[in-house]
Amino acid sequence: MIMNGSIINCCTVSLVLCIVILAMLAMFFNYSLKLKDKSIELEKRESHSQQRIKDLEQRNGSEQKQIDQLKQQLADMKMSQLKKSKDHDN
Repeated sequence: MIMNGSIINCCTVSLVLCIVILAMLAMFFNYSLKLKDKSIELEKRESHSQQRIKDLEQRNGSEQKQIDQLKQQLADMKMSQLKKSKDHDN
């Protein structure tokens, strides 16, 4: 293959394809590639996921408190009903 007066052989094409495939795999597995000057940085994108987990845990904590309060209210109501029924039977 001739392009702009230079010859691109099959090794160059395969090298470029390998780099493209590796970049696509990195993005698929939630990594980000940062190209700087003459270097490439590969880092895991977890900050968004970690923040979402924290938000969900916080929401779950407040919902669990509500569930515990409702369970306590239900237990109190059952006890008061049992006391009323005992008092009524006597």
